[in-house]
Amino acid sequence: MPNLIHLDLTGNREVTDAGLEHLAATKTLRKLSLIDTAVTQDGINRLQAQLPEYEI
Repeated sequence: MPNLIHLDLTGNREVTDAGLEHLAATKTLRKLSLIDTAVTQDGINRLQAQLPEYEI
């Protein structure tokens, strides 16, 4: 999905910190919604440090 800008994963409990590593490779993504997922605050912090332009 080369033109993906916003990804809403709200409520998807299958999404984990490990899955965020794959999202880090998405160059066009700018907004990511992770409400009620299995992602931890630590995982969000690591992703935000790698990609400060993301709105999480």
